Amino acid sequence: MTTTTSQLSGSPVQLAAAIGSVLTGTTAAAQEKAEIRAITDAMIRLLAGAPLRSDGKLTIKSLAAEAGLRRNKLTHKHTGLRDLFYALVRAQAGRPAIADRLHHDNGALRAGSGERTVPPRRHRSPDCPGVPRHAELSRTFS
Repeated sequence: MTTTTSQLSGSPVQLAAAIGSVLTGTTAAAQEKAEIRAITDAMIRLLAGAPLRSDGKLTIKSLAAEAGLRRNKLTHKHTGLRDLFYALVRAQAGRPAIADRLHHDNGALRAGSGERTVPPRRHRSPDCPGVPRHAELSRTFS
């Protein structure tokens, strides 16, 4: 099976899909084909920002969790796929979509929080029973 240049151009997700289909078409054993397919499918989900079984980080640990394999399958057996994953992560223009959404939501929450609803203890009024003011505490322990 030959791969054309048009199959290998495009986004990192398309690249992972094309390479996965090429690698599973080889004469490898059935178990190895299943591992390769699981790894490339996991790459596609992570790079697209739609993880199913992991935290969505673009790391080998997350890739292994997403593929449902032990990490040593990527670090010792399928080193080419590991290197491909790192290359695709570097080639990706920015963060995955899920990270962008989380970053945006975090910023919106921080901006919307404004004033604290409950002031810190040392600033509470003296009429709050059982909670001494900061100045009273410092006199007590001096």
